[in-house]
Amino acid sequence: MIIDPGHFHAALSLKEPHRDISSEVFVYAPEGPELDQFLSIVNSFNVRQVNPTQWNLQVYKGKDFLEASTREKKGDIAIIAGKNNTKMDTIQRLHEAGFHILADKPLIISNSKLELLFNTLHKPSPLLMDIMTGRHE
Repeated sequence: MIIDPGHFHAALSLKEPHRDISSEVFVYAPEGPELDQFLSIVNSFNVRQVNPTQWNLQVYKGKDFLEASTREKKGDIAIIAGKNNTKMDTIQRLHEAGFHILADKPLIISNSKLELLFNTLHKPSPLLMDIMTGRHE
C-alpha cells in the first residue's frame, strides 16, 4: 500500500518490477496535485519501452484516506514518502494497526515527535524501515 504519496520517493518504490510482489497496489490519499504526480510517474513506468512495470493501481481518494487504509487493510506493508510534518503521526497510526512501514527520511522534523518515534521503534513488530538506505548524508 502507498499512503498519501507526498514525494516522488513513493513512486520510486515502484520504478522496477518485483516478481515477488503483487502487481496490484492500493493507494490511499486525498485528492490533489501530489496524488496526480504520483499516478503520472507510476504510469510512465508502466508505459516505458525498456523494462516496463505492470502496476495495477487501486486508488482510494478521500480526506479519510488513513482511516480507510486501516479499515480495509489491503496489505501488510505501507509505504510513506514526504509529508514530513505529519509523517510520524501517520507512521504511529499505521504501526498500531499492524502494518509494516517503509518510509523515506526524515521520520521526524521536530523534537516533539522524538518520544513517539522511540516508542514506535521499541516495539518488536511490525517493522519500521527506511527506504532510502542508499543515501549517505
